[in-house]
Amino acid sequence: MFTLGRRTDEETWLWSRDLLNHPDRTHRLLAADLLLSLILGDVVKGSQPFWERGRELVPWAEQEEDAQVLAVLLHAMTHDSAPEIEAVGLSYLTHPDPGVRALVPQTVHRPESLTTVLTLAHDEDPGVREAVCHWLAHHRGSEPEAGDALVTLTHDERQAIRICAVSGLAVRDDPRCVEAEHRIGPVDPELPFDERLMDVWRYQRRREAAEGG
Repeated sequence: MFTLGRRTDEETWLWSRDLLNHPDRTHRLLAADLLLSLILGDVVKGSQPFWERGRELVPWAEQEEDAQVLAVLLHAMTHDSAPEIEAVGLSYLTHPDPGVRALVPQTVHRPESLTTVLTLAHDEDPGVREAVCHWLAHHRGSEPEAGDALVTLTHDERQAIRICAVSGLAVRDDPRCVEAEHRIGPVDPELPFDERLMDVWRYQRRREAAEGG
C-alpha cells in the first residue's frame, strides 16, 4: 500500500477504485486504504491531485457492508465537500459500528445538518463522543446549539472529552468555558502537557484586551 500509494497517477486511482468491487473484503480494504492514501497525496512534494475526488467513492460507500472498509471510505470522502457525501454520511448516523458513526460529523458541511449530528454527542461509545467533540471544537459556525452541545460534553465521564469541550467553548469565546473549566479536574502530571488547557486563560486575556484592561 505504501508503494502504490505514492503513485499519484490516474491508472493507480482507477485500479484501486475498481478493486472496491472485489468480493473479498481484504481486497476492498486494500483498495480503500490506497484511495485514502491517494487523496491525501504526496506530503513531501505537496501534490494532491485526487483531493476533490472523494465524491467518486459514493456508490461504493452506499453499499459497503464491512464496517472497517466503510470507515476507510468515509475517511477518504471527508476531504471532499460534495453534497452527496454528506447524504451518505448522515445515512450511517445509527450504524452499529462506532468507528463508522465517529466519522459522520466530518462528512457534514451544511448548517441545517448540525442538529442531526449533535445527537451523536450522547452516543454510548466514548470514541464517538470524542470525535463529535473534536469536530465541534473546530466548528466555526455561530449556531448556539454547537455551544450547548459542548457544554453538555464538559460533563462527560472521560477527562479527555471534557478538556476538548472546554477548549472548544473557549475558542468560540463562549463565557461558559470559565465555569466549565473547573469540571476538567486534576490532570495527571505524568502525562505530556495538553496545550488546550491554556485556552480558557487565552479567552480571558482576549476579554480583558477587548475591555481595555
